[in-house]
Amino acid sequence: MVSTKINNSTSFHCEEFAIQSYFSTLNKGQFILTATLFSDQGQLVPPFDSPVVGQQAIADYLTKEAVDMKFQPQSATSQVLPSGKTDVEVRGQVSTSLFKVNVVWNFLLSSQGKIDLVKVNLIASMQELLRINPQGWQDNQKTTLGN
Repeated sequence: MVSTKINNSTSFHCEEFAIQSYFSTLNKGQFILTATLFSDQGQLVPPFDSPVVGQQAIADYLTKEAVDMKFQPQSATSQVLPSGKTDVEVRGQVSTSLFKVNVVWNFLLSSQGKIDLVKVNLIASMQELLRINPQGWQDNQKTTLGN
């Protein structure tokens, strides 16, 4: 397992090119370039939405949802799996003019270094989550409780 810890998010460095490029292109608003870091059937699993599959769908999603967000990775740990894929966990924060929240990004990289999966997990209290997406949480509760 490789671990990278830093204090200043502007100097974040991860050994994996795709991870470093993911945050760099997101913060520059280069969402089409971000999407090209994913494999053809790569998946982005955002906190309040269904998985987004494929490079074009990911570019479209990020263009709609990630504008004006600042992604601040702070530490990363990685491990090569027996399959040859690499599991990377990045901890940091996401901020907008409306909120700032702690986040864990879980990446699965192909043996070719492409992003097969990134799952975004918010590390927040229920009260913080309700401030970020009160309607989405209510919709999820109706769906979950109504079944």
